[in-house]
Amino acid sequence: MYQVTVGQTIVTGLQLVALCSDDNALQCRTLLFLALSQDILYPFGPTHRDLETPKMDDGSSPEISLLIPFVFFTIPYRTIYVNNNGVISFNVQVSQFTPEAFPLSDSRSFIAPLWADVHNGIRGDVYYRETTEPDILDRASQDVRKYFKNMPTFTATWVFISTWHQVTFYGGSQTTPVNTFQCILISDGAAFFAMFNYGEITWSTGTASGGDPLTGLDVSHFFNLPGSRSNDVVNIEQTTNVNQPGRWLFRIDSEQIDPANGCSYNGKSNAVMHTTMDDGSSPEISLLIPFVFFTIPYRTIYVSPQWPYIQFTPEAFPLSDSRSFIAPLWADVHNGIRGDVYYRETTEPDILDRASQDVRKYFKNMPTFTATWVFISTWHQVTFYGGILALRAVLPAMSLSGCG
Repeated sequence: MYQVTVGQTIVTGLQLVALCSDDNALQCRTLLFLALSQDILYPFGPTHRDLETPKMDDGSSPEISLLIPFVFFTIPYRTIYVNNNGVISFNVQVSQFTPEAFPLSDSRSFIAPLWADVHNGIRGDVYYRETTEPDILDRASQDVRKYFKNMPTFTATWVFISTWHQVTFYGGSQTTPVNTFQCILISDGAAFFAMFNYGEITWSTGTASGGDPLTGLDVSHFFNLPGSRSNDVVNIEQTTNVNQPGRWLFRIDSEQIDPANGCSYNGKSNAVMHTTMDDGSSPEISLLIPFVFFTIPYRTIYVSPQWPYIQFTPEAFPLSDSRSFIAPLWADVHNGIRGDVYYRETTEPDILDRASQDVRKYFKNMPTFTATWVFISTWHQVTFYGGILALRAVLPAMSLSGCG
């Protein structure tokens, strides 16, 4: 359990909430985030009988024979490799240090919680172990049941834990930034899951370009997390698809990746995530379709507590510049103190049906409207800059602005 000291008091996890005040709310929230980011990591290291990859640039574990075949995109694999550069691979080692965009041009199959130019020969450790320990199986079972509501009796019988602990980059030193993250493979023999846990993520590039947090198989089967192959990866520990910052969970044994919360999409993240900071924003989000706003089609958008240009003081419409945005409530939000900002792009049938009914209800001249795409943004119980955890949040009104 991760511990921090506030004054003379040692606290863990959510106990930090009770110590936050108006004067130290931001500092306290930061400490809380650090504690929780460590709490999500599964136990690892020599005391848990982990093995370790060689301390070398672009190294890898030897081929690891598994106790059970692990099914990934319908294909069972009997062996895997844990690679220093943030990749778990099937059939072949991956020494490549420059991330590629998915889908790959060859037949390599691997899961990459963060594909980047790691050099654990300079600093850090890469641990791994296959386990059937009862406490780990129970923890994995509870996690899957919690996030996959349609699997209330799931009982894990096998877990594989890979941990990149405080690893730095090629060209770094004992004092350069470090990353800590995990990939947890979980199975009951019938269903197969990959969990990404992100602790401390502070660098994206060494001498290569771009960290790449993703999971994928081949040309026709792939899945990218938001922020892949960009500097936005350093904020990955603030994102989630299971309402726990720093954690992503997917079922990966079928033809399509199935993220938690019932979302399913092949090749693009369709899950819920949020970012937690003052004046922050999502990474740039590439849309499945161009969204037309005041006659202009847009291919990308941002979701922000207030505005991606970090302007927290609202202006009167019309604006004096060419910015184009939709503002349900433009105000000085600080979700780093309290609240969450969620978003997802979806083609889920129940959401499409609900949206279709709403448009038909309110636009009487469109009785046959049928939605094919929806983007949902939610500001949930957010407070303001300078606020404290005990203050209440407000509900939004809506404004629109568009300039050609």
